[in-house]
This record gives sequence, structure tokens and C-alpha cells, in this order.
Amino acid sequence: MTDDLTKKNYYNSNEYGNYLSINAGDGNDVIYNLGSKDTLKITGAKYTKKTSGSDVILTVGKGSVTLKGAKGKTLNIDGTLDGKLNIPSNAYTYNGHSYYIYSGVASTWQEAKTYCEARGGHLAVINNVAENTKLFSYMKSKGYDSAYFGFSDAAKEGTWTWVNGEKISYKNWASGEPSGGTYENYGMFYWKFTDGKCTNRSFRRRP
Repeated sequence: MTDDLTKKNYYNSNEYGNYLSINAGDGNDVIYNLGSKDTLKITGAKYTKKTSGSDVILTVGKGSVTLKGAKGKTLNIDGTLDGKLNIPSNAYTYNGHSYYIYSGVASTWQEAKTYCEARGGHLAVINNVAENTKLFSYMKSKGYDSAYFGFSDAAKEGTWTWVNGEKISYKNWASGEPSGGTYENYGMFYWKFTDGKCTNRSFRRRP
């Protein structure tokens, strides 16, 4: 199957976007122009996700779905991601969770999100002051002075959410933060704030 969302409409298509359904099989499907308002529902099997060039490839059962040009885009996938964990042997462990700082693996926050999810995890979520202190200390011990985590208002300006959907129980903004309007949408530890306070910035390889 090859579908182009700029040319076709699907069931439940409206101002909220198209709704596509893919069932696990052994075929190799290709979808063009999947937008941020579109939803891809996957049934019949868990899926894995990886990137290839500018594309995102979902493996579902014995088949696959290639989302052309979708790398770095916000994707709404209604399905169960295969929870195979790929935790580095030297990851930091705290309170039953594992943390690791990756550098140079993504050029956008969405790519960083996808990279972590493909390894069975997600960008870091900080729930309390103790966790904030531990993660800030871990970052510094590894020689970094800045790092992004899974807090963003990219979907709706001013509405901050954790990447895993958890309820916000803790915030640690530095004085005057968050700032930057629609240009700066991603929470992070930032080198200017040496006390572990947080700020928001646009995403770039070196914050």
C-alpha cells in the first residue's frame, strides 16, 4: 500500500486530521505526508520504530510501515510500542529508574524523543526535588553543563507537559523562566544556572 495524505481522505477525516488504521501483517506499506493532526492506529501486534534518512520505519509483526519524510515530526501513533529495553551498562540508576545522557544523536527534540523511545524508554521526567538534584549531579559528574529532558510546550504554547503523560507534580524554573515564547519550547538544565534550576530553550546540538 502506498498512500499520500495530500491526495486522499480517510474515515473520520475532519479538521482534526486523518485517521488511518494499519493491521499487523507481512506487507510493506508506505505513507506520505503524515501530519501532526493525523493519527495512525496500529493493531494486531506491538511495533518498533527507527529512522532511516528522512523517514521513520515502523516494524509491525512481519511487515513494516515507512512514513516518508516523517523524521523529526510530531507523530500521533495509537498502538503499543515494543518495550524492549536497551539500557547502557553504565547508566545511572535512581529510585528504580535508569538514566543516561546521549550526545550528538539528534538534531531536533522530536528526534531525541524518538531515539529514547526506540530503546524502550523516554526522555527524562523529573517528579520531585530529590530527583532533580540527583539528575543534575549526575549530569555534572559526566562533564556536561546542559541537558534536555522530556518537558515541552511545543504542542500548545504555555501548556507544559511531560513526554510520558505523567501529571505535573514538580517544577523548578529559574527566576524569569519559562521565557522565549513560541521559539523556546523544551525544558532543560542550562549552563547559566549552576544551582540545578531549569529553563526552556529551542533545541540545538549544543544548548
